[in-house]
Amino acid sequence: MLKKKKIICTIGPSSLNPNILNGLKDKKVDFFRINLSHTPEESIEEIILELKKYGVPIIIDTEGPQIRTGNNYEISLKQGKIIKIHNQRILCDDNNLFLTPLDIIEKIREGDIISPDFNSALLNVRDVSPIKDKGYILCKVIADGKVGGKKSVHIENINDIKLPTFSNKDVKSANIAKKYDVNTFTLSFIDSKEDLIEFKEIYPESIFYAKIETKKAVDNLSDIIDFSNGILIDRGDLSREIPMEKIPLFQKYIIYKAREKGKDVFVATNTLEKMVYSLKPDRSEVNDIFNTLLDGATGIALTKETAVGNYPLETVNMLLSIMNQVEYLELDEYSTKKELIDRILKKDYLNDGFI
Repeated sequence: MLKKKKIICTIGPSSLNPNILNGLKDKKVDFFRINLSHTPEESIEEIILELKKYGVPIIIDTEGPQIRTGNNYEISLKQGKIIKIHNQRILCDDNNLFLTPLDIIEKIREGDIISPDFNSALLNVRDVSPIKDKGYILCKVIADGKVGGKKSVHIENINDIKLPTFSNKDVKSANIAKKYDVNTFTLSFIDSKEDLIEFKEIYPESIFYAKIETKKAVDNLSDIIDFSNGILIDRGDLSREIPMEKIPLFQKYIIYKAREKGKDVFVATNTLEKMVYSLKPDRSEVNDIFNTLLDGATGIALTKETAVGNYPLETVNMLLSIMNQVEYLELDEYSTKKELIDRILKKDYLNDGFI
C-alpha cells in the first residue's frame, strides 16, 4: 500500500458492527469519526467504548451552533400543505416536525422562510400564535421536497441571533471523551479564534481541527489556522454562504493557506457520495478527489458514505485506489503540469497496469 494521505471514516448504522470496523482497521484508515449531530446523547459513551476496541484513533465531531431537523428518517413535504413545527420532541411525519435546539422556535417570526436540508423544501411561516397554548407554529410548504433526518436548517432572521458555539451535548461529550482519553475533535461552525479558545477551556488537552463552513471562518482563516491543529473544509455548509460556483477556488485557497502553515487539511462533503448506493462512483467524484489531493489536501473525510451507505468498505477501497495514483506518480501541490506529464510518460503510466 502506498497511501500517505489520511482517511476519516464517519461511523454510523452501516459501519457500527465488528465486521465493518475490523475491515476499516485492516485498510488502515486513520480515524473513526463520531458525528454528534446524528448520535443520541445517551449512546455516546457506549459508541466510544465500542470503537476503542479497534485501536483506531477516534474523532468526535461537535454539533456546534446549528439548527437541525428533529426527524430520524426522511419525510416528504408537499407543496401547499400546512404543517406544524413543535417546540418539543414529537414523532415526526409529513404533517409534524420539530427543530433543535427546541427553543429556537421562540425566535421564529411570521413571514420567515425555513429552508431544511440544503433547500430540499421551503416553508413559509404563516402563524406563530399557537405556540403559546398549543406548542407549535403553522407553516405552509411553498416548495415540496424530501427532508432527511437531523439535517441542517436555515432560517432567515436566525443569522442575527447568536447561538452557543458549543451545545450542551458538545460539552457533555467532551467530558465523556476525557474519561476515555479521547482527545481529538472536529469543531463545527467555527467563526473565529475566540471559538477555539472557548473549546480549549472546555478541554485543555484537546487536539482539534476547525471546520471551515461559514463565511466568517473564511474571513478569519489565518487566525483559525494558527490556533488549530488542522482544518476540515465542509463544502456543503460552506456553499450555503458562498456561491457554489466559487467553492472550488475557495477550497484551493483554504488548502494552500493551511499547508503554507504546515497544518493538516481535510475535505468533506460529496466526495464519493454516489457510492452510498452504488458500487462505483461518478467519474466527476474521482476527478474531484484526485485534484483535491493534488492541491495539497492531506486527507479526505467520508461522511454518509461510511455512516449510512451500502458499501462502506468498497468506498474506502476506491478512495485508497485514488490516493495511490497520486502517491505512485509522486505528485504533490508543488508539481507543475509539465512535471505531471513527464512522470506519466516516465512511468509509462497508461500501460503499466498499476492499480
